Amino acid sequence: MLFRNSLAEWSDIDSQYVIYTIWILALDALVIVPFSKLRAHQRPMVYAINQDR
Repeated sequence: MLFRNSLAEWSDIDSQYVIYTIWILALDALVIVPFSKLRAHQRPMVYAINQDR
């Protein structure tokens, strides 16, 4: 978020799109944590059911 304006100027896009992209990537990374915990505890059925949503 610190360099959003620099990234927006460098890529020639609106800085609002840079913010959207950062939020999407951050939230996507946070969603992986519960799924990896399910896999680590060897609960494949719960993991597979949650992947379909």
